[in-house]
Amino acid sequence: MAISHCGISSTTPKSMSIMQCLRHIVQNEGPRALFKGLGPNLVGVAPSRAIYFCTYSQTKNTLNSLGFVERDSPLVHIMSAASAGFVSSTATNPIWFVKTRMQLDYNSKVQMTVRQCIERVYAQGGIAAFYKGITASYFGICETMVHFVIYEFIKSKLLEQRNQRHTDTK
Repeated sequence: MAISHCGISSTTPKSMSIMQCLRHIVQNEGPRALFKGLGPNLVGVAPSRAIYFCTYSQTKNTLNSLGFVERDSPLVHIMSAASAGFVSSTATNPIWFVKTRMQLDYNSKVQMTVRQCIERVYAQGGIAAFYKGITASYFGICETMVHFVIYEFIKSKLLEQRNQRHTDTK
């Protein structure tokens, strides 16, 4: 059974330290290889967060105004976070897919460009190819839902304390 460590394929498992792994990457792929996929990562974070927070806010406002669930309840936050996670993951999966492909490219000493990566992926499977692994992204939504329920709870308690202090000083 072949096991891969830092782009090295071997038949016997061996452990490399972080420094050994970094040294191996620099020696075999060059120093630029340490930054593979950084461009798409930087480009992807802003739209991903913008889409997420916009969707979260819009869903939360809509659910609060419809009145079929208690206003600002944990259920509102769960549904808002789930919606935001789904929309954000679906919209930005192609960016993260390209980033991952670039990071895993070990074919040559010449680093693949974003454009080359996009062209290769599209040639291999069309638009659908950019959505490989989307299911794993959807599983990550659960974690975010928990974070936002906790965040909204803490935020409400801090606002209560601040308002209480403000009314006590009057």
